Amino acid sequence: MSVLTNLISWVSAGLLVPVLVTMTGLLGWSLLMTGDFLAAVVQRRRAASGLRELSGRLLREPVRDATADLPGDTEVARALRRCAEVGWHPIHADKAISDFELAARRGLDGPQALIRLGPMLGLMGALIPIGPALAGLAAGDISAMAANVEEGLTATVVGLFVGGLGFWVRIVKQRWAMADAELLRYAYELAQDQAEGRDHNPRMDDDDPTHETFAPLAL
Repeated sequence: MSVLTNLISWVSAGLLVPVLVTMTGLLGWSLLMTGDFLAAVVQRRRAASGLRELSGRLLREPVRDATADLPGDTEVARALRRCAEVGWHPIHADKAISDFELAARRGLDGPQALIRLGPMLGLMGALIPIGPALAGLAAGDISAMAANVEEGLTATVVGLFVGGLGFWVRIVKQRWAMADAELLRYAYELAQDQAEGRDHNPRMDDDDPTHETFAPLAL
């Protein structure tokens, strides 16, 4: 039994350096991801007015006309332009929307990985030095114990920080994806109804105080 215990202890101690190196890489990755996310926030805010205008035009104009010259460089704008290029054909437009939804799901994989890996590696980095810290305490070496405890606490804090960044980015990106997918499906179904000759566009006056325009969330 002592042989197995020593073997596991040796393996555990050997994992400390890989865990700390991986934690450093995750920290750098999370900071880069946050920078990309903030750039996407700025981009969406610039495109928000165009999406609000599109939502209003869909109430008054055919979908093909409303999406023909849609400005902006966001993912949903590119998907709408792609659907418009194929004339909102049921098969091609549905494929474009499915591709958008798959890309949105892939965009959530990075933040989700940080949510899982950050706290997990932080916990490993905290538990591995506990053995040497207890051994130092038993030997009366307080400085060695303090160094090991500090190392473990640092890894835990970094892991929680990485996981928190991933959670924040994922929540906002998921909300964006849901709003964009809802807009795409709305435009798609409206285009199919119009192609079949069913006009679902209410005749509204822009000066009507009861006229409301709904747009997807910008943030």
